Amino acid sequence: MFNHQVPYRDNGFNSLSIGFSLTRNITLEIEYERFKGWNNIGSDGDIANFGYGSSRVKLKRIGPTLKYNFNINDGRITFSPLIGIRLERSNTQQQAGYQITNIFDGNNTLGLYKGYAEVNAIENTQLIKNLGVGFKFNLIAGLNFIACVNWSFGSQIFQEMKVHYSYYDEQQPTAHVVNRGSGFIRTIGIQYDLNLLKPIFEKN
Repeated sequence: MFNHQVPYRDNGFNSLSIGFSLTRNITLEIEYERFKGWNNIGSDGDIANFGYGSSRVKLKRIGPTLKYNFNINDGRITFSPLIGIRLERSNTQQQAGYQITNIFDGNNTLGLYKGYAEVNAIENTQLIKNLGVGFKFNLIAGLNFIACVNWSFGSQIFQEMKVHYSYYDEQQPTAHVVNRGSGFIRTIGIQYDLNLLKPIFEKN
């Protein structure tokens, strides 16, 4: 089984995986993922959707995922709770230390917010734990449409952002946000089942 996944929105997430059937209902997949780390901060008070964000780090993850498959309609539809672990490596795309990434002078915020944002990207390696659920719909023969929602649990900071700003010309406390790799990842993609092997632990 081979599949390629892309994000449900264009946020730069890509995943490749190869899967093996351990039993009729349990699948082991080895996945490789690549995407950009992201920090953002904003306000939905006086100005809806006002905010700034930045990505100065690229992430690579690789590791196994176990799925338990619930088949519906003779296997044409499959729901799969999943659990996985990833080795994650962050690669910075800027010099060490905080770098200014956004300067805002109030022109786009009705004059309410003025200031600047700084981003610090950090290189490190950590283990990420994943929990989620997958969905598969058989289109024709071995070709399937797949979707997945999972939650990642991380502990090491790979990017942080500080925002220094004023509101109605009054200086506000510096906002500080960090990204440790925890959060939702939602993807859609295409899978092709090669049907080359029987389940490894299938009884004769």
